[in-house]
Amino acid sequence: MARTQNRPGSLWRVREFQTQLLPGDVPMLVTVTERYDPAVAARHAKAAAAQRCPHCRGDLSEPVPDELAATPRAYFAGEPTSGVAADSDLEIAARRAMAVVFEAIDGRRPVTQLNQLADPAVVRYVRAQAGALRGQRVPSRIYSCHVRQPWEGIGEVFGLARVGSRRVAAFASRVELRPAGWRIGALRVL
Repeated sequence: MARTQNRPGSLWRVREFQTQLLPGDVPMLVTVTERYDPAVAARHAKAAAAQRCPHCRGDLSEPVPDELAATPRAYFAGEPTSGVAADSDLEIAARRAMAVVFEAIDGRRPVTQLNQLADPAVVRYVRAQAGALRGQRVPSRIYSCHVRQPWEGIGEVFGLARVGSRRVAAFASRVELRPAGWRIGALRVL
């Protein structure tokens, strides 16, 4: 049983759940209070209906590239392992890809050059970041870039960079080994 109650005049939502840990136990009432902004919820619903990303406003109806559509789902699945043999190409490919990403964000390179290095969602994200910095002519600079490989075929890239007029921003990325080589699967600049 779940019950949701909005407090009048506030942006908090109270949700109550009645649950039992084990059959036959005494029912427990769990109350969850969370921040709720109807304007944000409406904007997200509108973006979903228009097939647009609520963060970067990118078109979510873009077709998946053939090389990704043909890749079996099991190819991406895997359990973390402690004895991963590090791929010798990962570090070079990841650092090169991050350099291209930040050059595209600050306008020194066309965003379309990322199509070969990144998934469509990442390209949309970089395009939105570049749009936010339009007019600023401060070149970005990567201060530190760390590469780890926690799973076979998966790499994590993170570090610090100067982006536009901001002093320092953290970035994190996930790179995946695909049949065509290493590709950026996720990216965030904080």
